[in-house]
Amino acid sequence: MRKESLLPNIAEVTNLNVQKDENRKLNRPDINEIWIPCSICHQHIHQNVFLNHKQLHKAFNLMGYKVADKPANIESLKSKKLQIVSQKNKSSPCMLRERHMINHCHEIIQRFLFSPVKYTSTAKCADFENILINTKETNNYLIRSIVTCADKNITWQADMEDVFVVLDNYGKRENTTFIGLFDGYNGTSAALNVSLELPVLFLSHIKDVDPSYKLTEEENYFVNSFDTVFKDRYKETEDNFSSAVQSKMTQGIKFELIHASYAKAFWRMDRILKLGRKEKSFSRWSGCTAVTCLIDGLTNIEEGQEKNDTGHLSDDTKHALKRKLGMLHLVNLGNIKAVLCRSRKSYCLSQEHSTSSSQERNRVREAGGSISSNEDHGLVEGFCKFTRGLGFHGDSKLKKSIIPAPYTISIPIYDSCQFILLASSGLWDVLRESEAVAVVLETFRSFIQCTNNNTPEDLNSQNVENSALKVDNSKLSHVPNLVAPESYEDAVGEMDALKSPTSQELFFDYSCHDNPDLKTMYSNAAEHACKELVKTAILAGSQQNITVSLILLPGSANMCEVKGVLPGN
Repeated sequence: MRKESLLPNIAEVTNLNVQKDENRKLNRPDINEIWIPCSICHQHIHQNVFLNHKQLHKAFNLMGYKVADKPANIESLKSKKLQIVSQKNKSSPCMLRERHMINHCHEIIQRFLFSPVKYTSTAKCADFENILINTKETNNYLIRSIVTCADKNITWQADMEDVFVVLDNYGKRENTTFIGLFDGYNGTSAALNVSLELPVLFLSHIKDVDPSYKLTEEENYFVNSFDTVFKDRYKETEDNFSSAVQSKMTQGIKFELIHASYAKAFWRMDRILKLGRKEKSFSRWSGCTAVTCLIDGLTNIEEGQEKNDTGHLSDDTKHALKRKLGMLHLVNLGNIKAVLCRSRKSYCLSQEHSTSSSQERNRVREAGGSISSNEDHGLVEGFCKFTRGLGFHGDSKLKKSIIPAPYTISIPIYDSCQFILLASSGLWDVLRESEAVAVVLETFRSFIQCTNNNTPEDLNSQNVENSALKVDNSKLSHVPNLVAPESYEDAVGEMDALKSPTSQELFFDYSCHDNPDLKTMYSNAAEHACKELVKTAILAGSQQNITVSLILLPGSANMCEVKGVLPGN
């Protein structure tokens, strides 16, 4: 939960902290120089002044200026301020808070344009010494490395409430990995319980959909221990829900049942949290938002089963099915996000459940809840921005608005998929998806080049000589943008422009399991990129706990420069 705070002091951005694309391409990358492409003006801004740059954009926007416009002089700026106040007073009396924001933005623009000050970062090296790094090795051939970095953001937060979990060989299946990130509020009790118990609850449901998933004796005992909580009537409701989902399914690959398993697991988890075990926040029980992903590498048996179940699909779609390496089943709840980087472009896979969504605001009000105007888009019951989550049972009024209904999606994994980024709201409060992905690509590339101590051209020639890094440039041609598809067939259809080898061939081309030095280098590069992303979020003004999980996929071999082209350009 965010602490009460005043607006940060403004130190203005000078032209020395902005670099245009054509200038950046001439410079050799420095591992200590982080430049972030602004999603608004598309200029590359230094990491240390990104917060001030964003504040300036916000000030220009509130004062009614377009991106390329600026006032000619102080008198012109003053007239603009009076004009905005007058317009707001015509519709309704200008509130004190609105007037304060207008005056604040006026001061930002005035100091930036007419009395520029060179920026001096207030952050100290000691502020980044507490970043925790965890690297997880897996046996999943789709995953090169999983790196998680976390910082409690000591300037604003007293405790770390984020929790993450990585379970390899999930459900006793090879090449199957469960990864979860849980953003806690009002204590860690809910987030800790969810990280331990939600994977087991989900497994108990998905095994009924896919018998290849197995429960251990301990997990089976845990599920059965709640028979007194989930009585026959509740289980009958779950069965009816599954039957309703199955009756609506079309022929073909049945991912809807996996989504139903996720939904039932989340509702069960929320019911378990209502028991209040080890709950310490008596005034308002703890809760959490969540994002989890199940990365499923395909086996020969599964591929054979799919071939027999695709009679209704077109020839192009059938061909795409043969080319996929695996599946990603993702679920999220609240304002925690998951982003996929494919062909050096960012695609948000999650759905934000917060007051920024008009649909969610309407749902909260229809449920009898209220949304205050404390911040932009308001806060649910004056407490939080998110509208869906697990827990919060101590406040019956808040719980009417905060529901445990998750968003689910399944998409195929191809060789063009480079990494998945899971992050708590502490990152997304200050960075957009494209900006976060750009930081990872830039820092990852810089680390690899500095490690090899070569120019981009030399690095490319080495990649050709190394069998584990061979890249067919024809695979790097333009691929249509992937917008979170509503069905699997939609997702496959958007991949048809990319001709890839079979999954068996890709296993040998892109796997670095047989090259320990290469595997270590990529793991170290992922650690560096993940740490720099957390550091960037702190410098960009985040006031919450920050946890970032970076999952490298087969396409991570293509994250370095190819023919001198910068990633993301």
